[in-house]
Amino acid sequence: MFFRTWFIPFLLSPIILLSKEKTPPFLTRVISHKGGILFSPINYTVSPSPILEIKDLHPSFRQGGQVLAKNSRGLFLTNLGTGRIYEWTGNEIKGDWKRIDSTFYTGYNFLSFFFPLDSSLYSFGGIGFWRSNGNLRKFNFKSKEWNAEFLNTSIPWHRNNQSVFLYIDSVHRCLYFNGTGKKSDLNLTNTTDSSTLNKIFKIDLTNNQLYTVGSTDLSKIGDLGETPWGVLTSFRTIIDPVNNKVYDLSINVQEDLYTCLSRADRNPYFQMSFWMDSSIYFVKNSGEYDSVIIHQRDLTLSQNTFYTPFISADIPKETNNDKILFYLGGSALLAMGLVLYRKQQKSSILSEKQKIKLSSLKEDVFKNLAALNEIEKSLLRLIYERSLDDQMTQIPEINTALGTTNKNIEIQKRLRSDTISSINEKLSMRHKISSAVIQRKRTEFDARSFEYFINKKHYELVDTELFS
Repeated sequence: MFFRTWFIPFLLSPIILLSKEKTPPFLTRVISHKGGILFSPINYTVSPSPILEIKDLHPSFRQGGQVLAKNSRGLFLTNLGTGRIYEWTGNEIKGDWKRIDSTFYTGYNFLSFFFPLDSSLYSFGGIGFWRSNGNLRKFNFKSKEWNAEFLNTSIPWHRNNQSVFLYIDSVHRCLYFNGTGKKSDLNLTNTTDSSTLNKIFKIDLTNNQLYTVGSTDLSKIGDLGETPWGVLTSFRTIIDPVNNKVYDLSINVQEDLYTCLSRADRNPYFQMSFWMDSSIYFVKNSGEYDSVIIHQRDLTLSQNTFYTPFISADIPKETNNDKILFYLGGSALLAMGLVLYRKQQKSSILSEKQKIKLSSLKEDVFKNLAALNEIEKSLLRLIYERSLDDQMTQIPEINTALGTTNKNIEIQKRLRSDTISSINEKLSMRHKISSAVIQRKRTEFDARSFEYFINKKHYELVDTELFS
């Protein structure tokens, strides 16, 4: 998977308000970078502050947010909901935004996905006039207008504050996106459409065909940015939808990401991220940024997959070639089975002492890999001590312990979920237990909120983990 020449939309506070104004350092690097760069929004709340002050735009459209995209033609900006396109004319030091479109129709594509691919600009989905749409639009650089692309079917989609999954496979020219579980007509009493909920779809941009890829649990999927290997969905995980693979990140990278995004002095929080020069960069509204280096050696292939593949009812008929391949495949499997059997027979010659030593070594390595880091130990200790006093640990207490008090709600939820899940998974592996050590229950006065505690049968385990 090579470095992609496109940007996912992002929203941020004022960067360029006047013509010929000096650009902030991170944007200077983006403009001067020869290759493509992908930008991803971390905060999905639309910022009322624009990148470019558009004086002839009605105030109601200024709340829609602005989006940047860079392709082989250059750097572009659009104001969501208007269809307007502005091109950066200048260099990495100073420049100006020049409007290049002749768009007339507006109001249909708020919260849409604006992205470039090669030399083209696309817009997918969006909301407007009380409807959510699944339209794919392509900007025509000759007529300076948006043209609708004809799809075999459409799935309504718009960006929301729930789980969002977007990915462009620039190698095969495909757009991956999640079903929102919403009907197109948002004026209905019941707008739920369960047929698209927790589904992953793909649009092949070479022939404009939409396919159902599979189903997955999107409730635990976040979007912290794009990497050359896939989507960074949490501090611990990168997902590759093209090959249906999940990668676990090294402990060092997990801690670096956590430290980068949870520092108490980071207020306001980071608004967007992008990948460049072996690092993922996180940028604040003001233009300040931080970065974390991720190498391929920091990725370990997980046994889990991202989605359960969709099996089409249209199964092609078996041909003679298929039969030949079947028999050849069967013969190959039989040969492999014989080789493995001989290896197993040979390994049985090992002495009992060697087996015990090898087993002990594997156990030590396994436990070291599943060791809690200092952040996880600190949170476990807090919840454990509260549980010993027969008290529940509240969400604000956990946010304080994780240093996320000044972060937005989505980042707080993601950090809590990632950290608690990591603790439970590691303790389950280290002590070979099936039930979660840290559990939660809904609060008595607000069913939408939770409070946390340690399962009493695991008190001895936790005490050993923290104090032995």
